[in-house]
Amino acid sequence: MEKMEILLEKEINSFFQSYKKNEMVVPVGSEHFCRKKIENIMPQQGETLLIDEVFNITVDDNIGFLEGKVFLSNHMIFLEGHFPIKQIFPGVIQIEVMTQLGMFYWSYKSGHKYVNLPIKHVYEARFINAIYPPGTIYLKAKIFEDKDVYFVVCQAKYNDAISSVGILQLTKDIKGII
Repeated sequence: MEKMEILLEKEINSFFQSYKKNEMVVPVGSEHFCRKKIENIMPQQGETLLIDEVFNITVDDNIGFLEGKVFLSNHMIFLEGHFPIKQIFPGVIQIEVMTQLGMFYWSYKSGHKYVNLPIKHVYEARFINAIYPPGTIYLKAKIFEDKDVYFVVCQAKYNDAISSVGILQLTKDIKGII
């Protein structure tokens, strides 16, 4: 087991308990990326790219922070059957949004290179308050780096309430995943 995984096993419960109740604090960064700039460094394109803005990016050795926004409409393809009477933003898509924020960070840190990172592990995910489109999801993430692995601790807010939190592991080493 990697050193970072051991650290996460010890710390995961406190991270999770804190971020599902309290807003994550992210240092103020200087750069701002609109959707067009995000598309230039992300593998997802068109409707599969869910992140619309990224900002407050802070890179510091093995720990980073960033924030993002997702602009929701009632016409997103995955909402058609989820659910017809009152649409709810699916939990699995919330995990994808958190993954894309982590992928963006790695691409940003790699000098704006196109990087595709599969999820290796979802340590924890909680869906606290439902998200009903249209509206804006606000994301905050703290990212820990360990060699070719990123651990993404992410919080999503909607209508000023924490809606979900997730702790994910992304990896460049795709052997055994694909």
